[in-house]
Amino acid sequence: MSESRESTGDNTSRLVVHRSPRRPDCGLWSIPVGDAEEVGLASAAARRASARWGQVNPCGRGALLLRLADRLEAAADAWGSDLSEEVGKPIAQGRGEAVRSAAMLRAVAARGGEPLEQAVSPTAMVRCRPLGVVGIVTPWNNPLYIPLGKIAPALLY
Repeated sequence: MSESRESTGDNTSRLVVHRSPRRPDCGLWSIPVGDAEEVGLASAAARRASARWGQVNPCGRGALLLRLADRLEAAADAWGSDLSEEVGKPIAQGRGEAVRSAAMLRAVAARGGEPLEQAVSPTAMVRCRPLGVVGIVTPWNNPLYIPLGKIAPALLY
């Protein structure tokens, strides 16, 4: 994966340009680099959104994850091509990652019907409850499966 940082002229706005590993002269996309203030604003927005999201029961959240799984699997061929271009995977591996990611989303969604509190022994209780905003940093080589493996349970619970 080839990336470069490009300045937009001031010290507060920088872009990371993602380049094709097969064609380093080809910029595929760019994304602004946020500073501490922007991260704080994003976290505050996520905390505000969590209040409304918390009103959706886990079965409803699971249903949304199932919809995402269906859409991801339906677009597996396109994901295979995109992952090939963006991270240099063989197309079949990129498609397989999309299919495995959809299966993982379905497995997480199925947990939405489980009780949020369970006694696992006479003296121990497992309680699933939200703890707050989640930020993730994941490796680049599995850009669907690994992040979704963190995001889906966070959304469910």
